[in-house]
Amino acid sequence: MNTPVRKVYFIIPVLYLILAGFFARIGIDHETRSFTIHKGPLSVSGSGQEGLDKNSLSAFVIRLPGMDMDLFKNPVYLVDTSGNRKDIKVTGYSFAAGDLAVSFTDSVRMDFVFDPEGKDTRIVTVELSVPEEAGRVAAYLPAEAKVTMNQLSYLPAYSFSDREKKRMYAFPAQSRYDTTAGIIRIPLEDRKAVFSLFETGETDPVSFYFFGKDGPVNNGAFEAEAEGYITDSYNSWRGERFNPEKGQWKEADGSFSFDNTLITALIAEDLKRGRYSDAQRFIGAAEKQKDFISYLSAPFTGSIVVTDGKRQERDDALKKEISTALGEKDYSLFLKEGLIEELNWISSSALFRTFNAYVASINLDREFPAAVLTGMIEVYRDVIKGNQDQYHDVLRLFSLIESSLYPHLTRAEEGLYLLDDGKINLKLSLKTGLILRDIGQMEEDPLMSSIGRTMVVSTLKLREKDGRIPLYKDDDIFFYGGALFYNTFTGNEYYPHVNHFDDVRVWSAAKDITLQKTDGSYIFDISFPREISHHLVIKGIPPFKVLTMHGIPWNSDRRFQYYTSGWVYNEKERTLYMKLNQRKSKERIEIAF
Repeated sequence: MNTPVRKVYFIIPVLYLILAGFFARIGIDHETRSFTIHKGPLSVSGSGQEGLDKNSLSAFVIRLPGMDMDLFKNPVYLVDTSGNRKDIKVTGYSFAAGDLAVSFTDSVRMDFVFDPEGKDTRIVTVELSVPEEAGRVAAYLPAEAKVTMNQLSYLPAYSFSDREKKRMYAFPAQSRYDTTAGIIRIPLEDRKAVFSLFETGETDPVSFYFFGKDGPVNNGAFEAEAEGYITDSYNSWRGERFNPEKGQWKEADGSFSFDNTLITALIAEDLKRGRYSDAQRFIGAAEKQKDFISYLSAPFTGSIVVTDGKRQERDDALKKEISTALGEKDYSLFLKEGLIEELNWISSSALFRTFNAYVASINLDREFPAAVLTGMIEVYRDVIKGNQDQYHDVLRLFSLIESSLYPHLTRAEEGLYLLDDGKINLKLSLKTGLILRDIGQMEEDPLMSSIGRTMVVSTLKLREKDGRIPLYKDDDIFFYGGALFYNTFTGNEYYPHVNHFDDVRVWSAAKDITLQKTDGSYIFDISFPREISHHLVIKGIPPFKVLTMHGIPWNSDRRFQYYTSGWVYNEKERTLYMKLNQRKSKERIEIAF
């Protein structure tokens, strides 16, 4: 029992403890080792083991040209619609695929993708992706500016010079880089937030932001694309989509219906192309749909009295809506198509004053939905085309183009589009582009015109052979835009429109109308293709004694639309309804008082 213990038995546990400590130290060194990795224009430094979701990092800084992103000093966080903040912590990184991937808690990931061949002016694209989670609307990224960043007007883009190279960060619409606080706010689109670093070279940064390295679309390219689009749509209207027995057209979903917008555009295009017999054929087809004819197509298809009565009801509703909007600040009023034409048709000085007061009361510093902004600049365009004195307060809406609308624009696949509620809305992009082109031409603003043309062509290039365009980019739901935007594209004189002569307004499809007032008469000269009947509504006509048409006095008849020509007068409304068979290319109507 007193046998002495040999020393070797003490050495073994001591060696075990030494080896365990050694290997533990190796593990600690491995886990806490410092690193610096360079990849193209980017460098990463920190402490910890490489690999995604290792939870071993104790420091991590990403250095991009012009900015440092210290993801431990200031965490990335998300903010929901209620303003609730949620921080997400970095958990690992990897260069396994050549590009940099960074993982965070809550399955959030940030990828830095480089251009491997240097063919693009884009140096690196950063994408932050989050899992599907209701209510998350914006991501906030730490980014300390290391150089002077110059914001491009109101755009979510910042230019800077770095080592004698001119570069620019372009963020999604409605993003904001607070260079003082070192935070980038980026709205999430489909649970993603993407921004890119570009080499701009000698190109003006603003031009580069909108058009990229290829530059804007010129007038020739715009005209060619627009003409091709109208021709594609026109051939589709006249071809397989039309069912002559029903007098209806095939819709995108395969059903058939009568479309007033479509029939109006089709007949106007036939008249423009000199296909008068075809125009008559489609007018005949529309007669099968008398119960569905609207005010828009009535100058071609008749029922002008009935449809004017319905429009009068709409006029009364619009008066009430404007008054209500003034009191409730309801900006949805600007979603109405052709709002200024409607107001000019009503031609009420009291209503003009109410509308001016409404526009003057709008706080232009607030955020508006993209569709409302488009409606606002449409109102501005239509006012400067007409009588600015009637709508003097509308002119302030021009400032919204640069301050509010431009930041909604986004480039995708070298196209320029309008972002609406986080999605590229092609229907709205097309409409907005056409409006910007018009305003740019009238205001002699080359940049605005170029932006408009580029938006239109970017959208038209996505059309199908029959003219269909998706509602949203990468969408499988289509709309027939050729009819919706026909008049804006072509400026066709035969498309139904309002002619305004002070207190007299004319709704017609006549190519040209003039009014000469004498002491005892009103003399209208009306141009339209020969041997085709068309219909007119003339408001603001005082009671009169004689109406001369085709050179002879013409009696009133309530059944006037059943004859080749005729008229009836509503003295209470001071409205004259006419059907005129154009025996000559220019007909004269004389009203004697």
